[in-house]
Amino acid sequence: MLQDILRETKAYREMTKESRQEGREEGIREGREEGIREGKLEGLREALLTLVQARFSNPKVTRLAKGQAAIIDDPAILQDLILKVGLAQTLEEAQRDLLEWPGVEDEQDQYPS
Repeated sequence: MLQDILRETKAYREMTKESRQEGREEGIREGREEGIREGKLEGLREALLTLVQARFSNPKVTRLAKGQAAIIDDPAILQDLILKVGLAQTLEEAQRDLLEWPGVEDEQDQYPS
């Protein structure tokens, strides 16, 4: 009963309205930040794939790069792979780099042989 009386007050309605507005603004901000992060990841994934295709034009390595890029969700790791693949002297070196990035052991543990 006391709650009903409080809910009818102007102060309660104003506080509730402000809280909802703050929650919406925070949700929009978080959504925007997540969108930017996802956009950056997609751009890096595309850059890695384009680099592999341009440097090696090998379907097997292209599939490997596409698969690895899809499971990497750390922009720093993708940037590092782009650099390593770009500097790779041979196809084998590029394959090794694509298979041995930091955290790959954790990802492989999720998919038992």
